[in-house]
Amino acid sequence: TDIAVLTRVNSLLAPVQVALGAQGIATNGGVGREFVERTAVRATLAWLRLACTQGDLEPDDVGEALRRPSRSLHPRVAEWVGEQRSVAAMHRLAERVNNDKDAARVGEFADDIGRLAGIVEAKGTTVQVLTALRDTVGLAGSIAKLDLHRQGMNRAAQNDDLTALAQLALLQPDPRRFEAWLRAALGRPRDATG
Repeated sequence: TDIAVLTRVNSLLAPVQVALGAQGIATNGGVGREFVERTAVRATLAWLRLACTQGDLEPDDVGEALRRPSRSLHPRVAEWVGEQRSVAAMHRLAERVNNDKDAARVGEFADDIGRLAGIVEAKGTTVQVLTALRDTVGLAGSIAKLDLHRQGMNRAAQNDDLTALAQLALLQPDPRRFEAWLRAALGRPRDATG
């Protein structure tokens, strides 16, 4: 028997699609690997990688995380932040920055990474990390601002992506494994017959 699931946007199908795929049940429609390139998803995964990194922080992840939520740093200061490879180095940078607002923002950014890393280190779940990212770090507010400028039926599309990620996090509780698991799940072949 065929079952149809309707949603306003495809991203909300991702949790259902992934759960069914894990059970060997073919789906058509939904999302593919392109889902991870959407703004909210890309930002979330960058933050998650920063939280799970046990070595050097990747400059691309730092840059992505600085954009969502925006820190409104002077471009030169943002560049310096991107050159730092650890939370401790970011705190040292904050102490050297002359502009008090930029210094505070750099320190807050480092604290946010440290907060999420602390959840991971304490064996927290993916849901716990993503909830802190959404609510404490402020990703949900940043994404909501993006959606304000959208029109029509897809107005809350970026927020829908965060909702889908929260539901997907229930399916893979290990934050260190979440991204690889998600990419593999989204890469499963879908039934093309429809």
